[in-house]
Amino acid sequence: MRIVFISEVDVHGSFKNLGVMCLSAMLKAHRHQVRLFHAEDPNLEREVLTFAPQILAYSVTTGTEAIYLELNRRLRGVLPAGVHSLFGGPHPTFFPELVHEPGVDMICRGEGEEALLELVERMEAGRDWRDVANFWFKDEAGVIQNPCRPLTADLDELPFPDRRIYKHIPNVIGNIEFVMASRGCPFDCSYCFNHQLRELYGKNLMRVRSVDNVIAELASIRYYNKNINFFFFIDDLFPVKTEWLREFKQKYLELINVPFGVNCRANLVKDENVRLLKEAGCHSITMAIESGNDATRNDILCRAMSREAIVQAAATVKRHGIFLLTQNILGNPVPDSYRDACDSLDLNVEVQADFAWSSLLNPYYGTKIWQYCLDKGYVDESVKFPPSYYADTPLRLADKERIRNLQALFALMVGFPFLARHRDVLTRLPLLRLYLLLGRAWKGYKYMERHAMKGLGPWRILGLACKYMLRRGW
Repeated sequence: MRIVFISEVDVHGSFKNLGVMCLSAMLKAHRHQVRLFHAEDPNLEREVLTFAPQILAYSVTTGTEAIYLELNRRLRGVLPAGVHSLFGGPHPTFFPELVHEPGVDMICRGEGEEALLELVERMEAGRDWRDVANFWFKDEAGVIQNPCRPLTADLDELPFPDRRIYKHIPNVIGNIEFVMASRGCPFDCSYCFNHQLRELYGKNLMRVRSVDNVIAELASIRYYNKNINFFFFIDDLFPVKTEWLREFKQKYLELINVPFGVNCRANLVKDENVRLLKEAGCHSITMAIESGNDATRNDILCRAMSREAIVQAAATVKRHGIFLLTQNILGNPVPDSYRDACDSLDLNVEVQADFAWSSLLNPYYGTKIWQYCLDKGYVDESVKFPPSYYADTPLRLADKERIRNLQALFALMVGFPFLARHRDVLTRLPLLRLYLLLGRAWKGYKYMERHAMKGLGPWRILGLACKYMLRRGW
C-alpha cells in the first residue's frame, strides 16, 4: 500500500518527528511505500496526488489539530474517493473524540508501529479491519472504539527509525539527530500525559533498549551521514542504571565517539553516573526544574522534588564540566503567577544554568492539571490551545503580559543575571516583539554551544531568529 505522512516541520530548525520515522520504518520493512511531505510545501496537493496514496496520515499534537484538519480538507478535495484519513499522535490518543471531525476516518491511540502495520496489511489483503486494536473507526453507522494492544515489551525488536524519509528536509543548524534509548516514564507530573498512558496500558510503561541495539542504530546513522556532529537522546529519562551506563560508555567511545546530550531528573542524578556520561562524551544534560517555588513545583505540578535536590544535581553536572540546560514552566495557576515565575528565574540564576528553557503552561485535556485549572476557573471547557506552549497560554492570569515578557527574556536574564535584577521594570514595557527577537537570537547562540557546534556567526543567528519570527507572524 501507499501511505503519505504530512508533517509540519520547522525547516529553520532541526526538528524531525521521530514517531513518523518509526512508523515509516515498520511499514517499509514490510514492503509498503511511504512518503513524507512538508505541510508548507507549495506543491503539496500536486505531489500527494501524483503519489496517489491510499492512506493520508497525520501526527498531531494538541494545539495543531486545526492546522491538520484544514490540510486534510484541502488534500481530500483533490484526491479521489476511497482515500482514508488517519490521525495519530498525542492529541488523538488523549482526545479520541477528534474522530467525529469532518474528514477524519480513523484515529490511532498510543504507540502505533504494530497497529498501523496490521491495519495496512488487512486493508491490502481485503480483510475486515474494523476491529484492529488501537483504532477508532468512523462510518455511516457510527464510531467503532477498539481497545489498545499491549505495548511492545522488547524495543530491540523494532526496526530503526526511517531517517531517510526526511532526506529532502533541510537541516540548517548542523547535523544533529534525535534518538531514544528507552520509552516511558515512571513519574506522574500533573502537566504530563503519563497517568493517561497508564490508564491505557497499565503501570509498566518504562522499557529500555539494550546497549548493543542503541549502538547499532547510532552506527547506522553515521554510515549514512558521515558529517553527523551531535546526537540528542530525547528519552523522558535517559537510562539511569549504572551497569547500563558503564557498558554504554565503553561501546560508545569505541564505536561512535560523537558528542551527545541527554535528559535527566534532578533527584536521580548520581555523581558516578554523571562521570560515566562525561567520559562517554556527554556534552549537555537537560534537567527540568519547572518551578522555583516549592509549593507550585510539588503541590500543583506534582514533581515530588526538593529544592536541595535540584541545587545538588545542578552542582554535580557543572562540576563534571557538562553544559546544563533547564526546563521551566511559567504562567502557573497560582494567585501571583508573575512572582511564581520570578522564583523560577531566581533558582535558575542560583544554579548557574547554561541555558534555561521556559514555556507557558498549557493544561492539555485529560491531564491532572487540566482538571485543576478547570475547577479553579483558570480555563473553561471550550478552551483552544495555541500550536506551541512557547507562544501563549490559555489560562486567565492577571499579569499575563508581564509573564509573556518574562518568558521571552528568561534565558537571557539567566545568562546575564544583572538583567534579572531589572525584571520588574523590563516586564512592564510593551516590547514583547523585541524581547522575542533577542531571546530567539540568544537561544540560537546557546543552541550551538549546547551541541558543540561552530560555523554560524552572530549575524547569521540573528537573521535566522528574524526569519523564525516572521514565519510565525510575530
